[in-house]
Amino acid sequence: MFTYAKKRLVSADVESAARLWDTQSSAFKLSAAQIHRIERAIALQLAFNKSELAYARFNQLTKLDATTRLWAVRAALIEHNWRRTGAPGNPSPKGKKETERWRYWQAKALLETNQREKGLAIFKQLANERSYYGFLAADFLQQDYALGNKPIQLNEQDKSRLLSRQKFAVVSEFKALEMEKEAQQFWWEAVRNLKGDDLLSAAKIAQQWHWHRLAILTVSRAKYWDDVALRFSIEKPPSKKVVLINPLEKIAALLEGRLCYPNYFYRTN
Repeated sequence: MFTYAKKRLVSADVESAARLWDTQSSAFKLSAAQIHRIERAIALQLAFNKSELAYARFNQLTKLDATTRLWAVRAALIEHNWRRTGAPGNPSPKGKKETERWRYWQAKALLETNQREKGLAIFKQLANERSYYGFLAADFLQQDYALGNKPIQLNEQDKSRLLSRQKFAVVSEFKALEMEKEAQQFWWEAVRNLKGDDLLSAAKIAQQWHWHRLAILTVSRAKYWDDVALRFSIEKPPSKKVVLINPLEKIAALLEGRLCYPNYFYRTN
């Protein structure tokens, strides 16, 4: 019961819990396992809170498991204890993003401990990645980002073949009639069963039509991430010129059926 209550206090106010534990722990008859669980919880919570007291607490633990060893290194980073950060035997986390972050800070630790060549070697490898830490490494090396841009190639033959399909013909008709909402809604029916290169071609067609949101969502179905311009478009669609209509001309246009609601206040050229 005491162990449970103590762990609850650690979560709520870890620094108060640590002070209480330091002064009162000897008053309780606890097993070595119970003591370790409480001290482990205090060390981890201090690290979660990015407290500068965390690393000293990890040093007090009688043994470290994979989790506490990992967080001990992170605690060392908090206080810029570079030698502890890059110590041999420190575990590297799994997962690409975690590994890149680990390599970045490992390189920083090596640079801060007069191991410049080793640190720069890691940065040079990391700078080849199109990722947050890859870009940070490139900034440090003062070199261009490795965007790895590989645009989807769409030739006219593939484009014509795809647009000749019945469902794409419907999309094209809606688009020709300036019924953009209907065209974009039917787009998903047109691409529903596409796979591989056809899906990539469809994404490129959407990009050419300035349907950037649909292009991004379509290419994501193909899990193709290397067309950077398509995925992060900054191009604006061409704007239509709006011309206000004279009231008498508006009435005449309505009577002749040349203008219909809701566009009766303006026409587009």
